[in-house]
Amino acid sequence: MGIPLTKEEFITRHSAYFQQIGFDVQFAGCMYYLLDLGMNDRLDYEREDDFVIHRLEQSKKITEYYQVKHSKDSNAVINDADKDFWKTMDNWYSIYKLSKPGEKELFFTNSRFIILTNKKVNNFLYTEIKKLIDGSIMIDDILNVIELKLKTVNSYNKELTNLYKLDKTVLNEFLHKVRIVYFDDFLTAMYEHFINMYHAPTKSDQIVRNLIGDLFDYIVKCNGKFSFNGREFTQKYKGILELMCDESLTLDGFDYEEFDPLLNYQDMPMVQQLKSIDIIDDPTDATDYFLSDYLTRYYRFMNAFQSFINTQLMTGVLEKKIDGIARNRWQNIFNKETHPIIIKDKKSVLVEKVEKVDAGSKTFNNTMNDTLPINGYKTDQDFSNGWYLKMSNTLNIVWHYDWFKKHILKK
Repeated sequence: MGIPLTKEEFITRHSAYFQQIGFDVQFAGCMYYLLDLGMNDRLDYEREDDFVIHRLEQSKKITEYYQVKHSKDSNAVINDADKDFWKTMDNWYSIYKLSKPGEKELFFTNSRFIILTNKKVNNFLYTEIKKLIDGSIMIDDILNVIELKLKTVNSYNKELTNLYKLDKTVLNEFLHKVRIVYFDDFLTAMYEHFINMYHAPTKSDQIVRNLIGDLFDYIVKCNGKFSFNGREFTQKYKGILELMCDESLTLDGFDYEEFDPLLNYQDMPMVQQLKSIDIIDDPTDATDYFLSDYLTRYYRFMNAFQSFINTQLMTGVLEKKIDGIARNRWQNIFNKETHPIIIKDKKSVLVEKVEKVDAGSKTFNNTMNDTLPINGYKTDQDFSNGWYLKMSNTLNIVWHYDWFKKHILKK
């Protein structure tokens, strides 16, 4: 596994290319968020704001408005008189005022407002907003501050007056959703974000360069505006993203190793779980075909897993990420197969043993037929099988409903 270029090396190698195509910081800010856009989330570039992201969070539609404020002056500050800050606040206020009557009521409840900047921040209103968010002051305190400011002549009095005239509850909701996010350098931040997100593929600089070039060309063809959801973005740039797949999490090259029958495998949670759903008959019988098969798969995987750790292909962050992916996919399968049992149990209706065993067996078989999808890595079913068996041995996933109640619900 190779090591990707550092952010400094990335800029040195590709800065001339970025200047040549006319790459700008607003686009870099957009790319930062486009990289990890959810499959069903949508990003609109240069529509109501610099870019807007429409997210679906727990069946609730959330709209995030982004403004990028960049300065070539390393000492630039968003101060009280910063025109861009007040213009942005007024723009968000105007979007609210222009929204349809049915949308106004929940406009600020279902929205977020983010300024991305490389400027330091020393603005009285944002200072008060942060206090409001952390609970150290109330909305009445901010209204008092605004009243005092309006008693003097300021370049931002018009925008401040618009805020002051808002209903107190509405203003409170609005200000709770305002954030300023600092980026020292948008391009290097986007490159580092890519590396962290995809776990440092060797060709990171080439992938990011190609993504930027192709997408920037697409923007020009679209007259400066475009819209993607996560699925469309992934499909459109699949060829570029596939450059990451020189990083393999497969068991190719790792031999099947027979397990030592003298090991105390009978007490392994993985083995006990297989017994609970009748995949194996006798956990003490090393000649049992299925017991031998799954133990062999498990030890082959653990041998590969340790090798991945030793070569730094498997990091703690990546392990945690794969655990999360596997847990979610198992949970969906478990819920589907066990749903009738859960309903009966909630109604205190007797659930027969055979029903639990059947549901657990189906959960196990369907899970073992699954191949884990991991961005930036080639995986196979052997690797996925091993990962699921490893998690079952640590009781992070289970097959039988009774084990679920005992080991998962009580966590």
